[in-house]
Amino acid sequence: MINLKPKSSLGLLLLAFLIVTLPLIAGHGRALLFVDQISTRSDEVVARGVHLVSETSTLADDLTGLQRHARQYQVIGEAQLVERFDADSAAMLARLASIRNGFPESANDDTLDILEARIIGARAGISRHESDSPELQELVDSLARLSIVTPRLEAEANRYVRDELKALDDATTTARRRLLLQASAMIPATVLLVLFFSFVVERPMRQMGRAIRALGEGDLNKTIDVRGPREVEHLGRELDWLRARLVESEEEKSQFLRRVSHELKTPLASIREGAELLSEESLGNLSGDQKEVATLVRESSIDLQRQIENLLSFNLRDALDAAVHITEFSLRQLVDEIRERHRLPLTANNLVLDFESKVETCRADREKVRIALDNLITNAVRYSPDNSIIEVSARRGRGQTVIEVNDQGPGVPQSERDFIFRPFFQGTSSSSKKHVRGTGIGLSVARESITTQGGTLTLQNSRRGARFRITLPDMKEDTKCVERPELSPQASPLSA
Repeated sequence: MINLKPKSSLGLLLLAFLIVTLPLIAGHGRALLFVDQISTRSDEVVARGVHLVSETSTLADDLTGLQRHARQYQVIGEAQLVERFDADSAAMLARLASIRNGFPESANDDTLDILEARIIGARAGISRHESDSPELQELVDSLARLSIVTPRLEAEANRYVRDELKALDDATTTARRRLLLQASAMIPATVLLVLFFSFVVERPMRQMGRAIRALGEGDLNKTIDVRGPREVEHLGRELDWLRARLVESEEEKSQFLRRVSHELKTPLASIREGAELLSEESLGNLSGDQKEVATLVRESSIDLQRQIENLLSFNLRDALDAAVHITEFSLRQLVDEIRERHRLPLTANNLVLDFESKVETCRADREKVRIALDNLITNAVRYSPDNSIIEVSARRGRGQTVIEVNDQGPGVPQSERDFIFRPFFQGTSSSSKKHVRGTGIGLSVARESITTQGGTLTLQNSRRGARFRITLPDMKEDTKCVERPELSPQASPLSA
């Protein structure tokens, strides 16, 4: 089977140009053919008309010459005049034959027949009769009567020319009408062909654009299939190969994070347990400096444990999408649990975590809300100045629960507001009192935990510090799957 698919985009463009121009070329050729036919017929009509008018207008002079020779012979009787009459009559018969050929076959030849018969009879009779015979006189009279026939023949020639010119004009009008109809049909046909080939040429580019956008947004599950010229299909296969490599890379990254996180948790648990024992002076009394060091080790181990938990949560973000388990729980109790987890850094920096709620219970996925609030409060503790207040509030409004976390730290610079939810993004603020540098995925995990429930996590404008707002829609218990919203290119996991 012959493969007609173009090898390149240039070949497709050339094919499209050829097919689009074919109707125009055909129409132009047909117009030229019409013009050529009309021109040829016009030349024929003009030439035949000029010939007929010229020949018929000369017949009267020829007939007058014959009459003159006959009368001269009648008076003088010389044989030389008979010869002149014979020669002139022969020339007139030849002219009549030429006129007959100029008329179409369907023309009425009665007038020509009468003229030819009279001329032939006069040519034969003049040589048989004496100059003074009554027969010769009758011949001269018959020639004189022919003078009323020649104008009739001239009128027929003129009428024939007018009819031909009218027929030519009708043919020109018909040809013009046909060309207009043909152009009217070709214009929409050409437009349709242009639109069709625009779609054919542009479709592979749109497919490539969608495939690249999907890669940028982290959608690696759909196979890339680009249809078009061979070189474009080859690029599509290369993109699909890149997608497969990204899938492998994501899987390798996930495996690495799981392995490292789990391997770190065991020794970290031992470090934390030892720091707890030292801080509680279970192994003996400590001096002030020793107690400060023990407290520092304990806080750092807690911070490290929280970061490892964030890494695991981020690594399992696909599992977060699998099911959302809705229960009704107490927000105050949840905030108290989180406050207890942060008791040491809160106490060390003389921070107050204040919770003001007009909502007793919330219907949502408790564990995901805990992950989000824990990360937001961790950030607030890290960036809040000493002796300040971290405010957590909750209220109901328009079929949803709104939770806000507001600190009194330096806030988020305007240049970083569009990037803070991006995985692994770390701000440039230098006012943090944290002992261990974060991984930059806390806010990403927090937003992921909320958006999988159909809610939102946004950064609000604030006069001082950073103010984050969580909105959770009212949901029924045992809600299973909530579609995960698309990530922007800046928030794509690939951008990490």
